[in-house]
Amino acid sequence: MSEMPVFAHFYRFLHEEHGLLVVKGELRAVLDAWQQYHQRHGIPTPPEAVSQMGKRLLAAAILGAMSFVENESWGWTMTLPESPWGFFCAAEPEGFVSLRHREAEASKSLVVLQRQRENGPLRQSSFTPETCDPLSVIEQFFSISEQIPTRLGMSEDGRCVLVQALPGAELTTLAGLDEAALIETVERWTQGEAKETNEKLYWYGCRCDEQWLRLVVGSISNAQQAELWGSEAQLHIECPRCGRAYVLTRQEADDDGDGSGAMVN
Repeated sequence: MSEMPVFAHFYRFLHEEHGLLVVKGELRAVLDAWQQYHQRHGIPTPPEAVSQMGKRLLAAAILGAMSFVENESWGWTMTLPESPWGFFCAAEPEGFVSLRHREAEASKSLVVLQRQRENGPLRQSSFTPETCDPLSVIEQFFSISEQIPTRLGMSEDGRCVLVQALPGAELTTLAGLDEAALIETVERWTQGEAKETNEKLYWYGCRCDEQWLRLVVGSISNAQQAELWGSEAQLHIECPRCGRAYVLTRQEADDDGDGSGAMVN
């Protein structure tokens, strides 16, 4: 990306006395950059209901990825119950996150997570969500897929936290706490009781650019490219990760000789 990113700081802590891993951060810089990204690239502003769910999904995706010591690429695809909207949210090892929404059938709710370490195999897990709240969904993922008791919380001003029980520990100290009380408890712990072990910067952005999309189109078979193009002189493409629009012209594709062409934004 050519734009200078605005960073959000996230921190990982270890609370040895309680046997807990703790992550906290401020999401406001990511949320501001999300809005600016849409304005800069002409992406339609999402409905308010989408924005509220999207904020919580961005927070949950960052907190979840930050809880792992190993850097991984995380991609969440969510169709949630009682919601007409589905989402894709990516959290990348470099630190950038992206989000896209789509219309969805709430009756077909499903969550799919794709994870991959650098040069490692792509791993995928899926489950049926029990709630339409992204933070609760990712708590459910850790409980079901990782067998790690987990609590997440986010405040209106963008403060967000994750707490996980390490092997042999429990979350009994947090039983009954709502999100506001959970955040305040974590703030108190991180003022001295818990030891900071890592800091990472996150920002809103996407891997997509003209060259990346050219490679994507060029990677499919000649028959698929012919079907994709049809008789059109231009191919309009939206990035599946962030919704940014690109245009591929057939003449430029022919000149390139590889069927992938050049994009003009």
